[in-house]
Amino acid sequence: MSCQTGWKTDYENVIEKSEEDFSLLKQVDTLEKDSNRYITVYSYGSNEVSKLQVNTNKHNMYNNQTEYYKNDSLIFMQKVIERNPIHYTRPREEQEPVGEIIERITYFKNSNYGIEKSRRVQFHLEDDIHDELNKRSEELQKVDFETKEIGEQEYVDIQQKYERYSRY
Repeated sequence: MSCQTGWKTDYENVIEKSEEDFSLLKQVDTLEKDSNRYITVYSYGSNEVSKLQVNTNKHNMYNNQTEYYKNDSLIFMQKVIERNPIHYTRPREEQEPVGEIIERITYFKNSNYGIEKSRRVQFHLEDDIHDELNKRSEELQKVDFETKEIGEQEYVDIQQKYERYSRY
């Protein structure tokens, strides 16, 4: 992909610099009606950047974390690490995976153009699922990202999620 991404590096540098100055503004624990999801919302603010972090825990195995980074006018980055079950339309074979761990980082230059990097690994049902998830999380860090360009609709989708969680 031959897209210029100097602006992406600039955002990464702003985030790295701002992480030291973030301060906790609010923290909310809630139970959603539609499932056993516990959402913890952390809002951080610094001079230039705010950060909203959402942790979701479903059935004690499918833990997801989403971070949104925003300046005055733009959600310029979303980072998601999620564990999702794999749904089969037939009975699952014993050797087949039960889920996957996905890491996705989305950068927006503006509300019409962005880049999404993603990578994933699958996991199986082991005697100790937490050990299995830890091993697969380490393996995920060694997988190369797939990168694609994204547009206005993806920005709108992320903005709607951000607004939903920032209301807490």
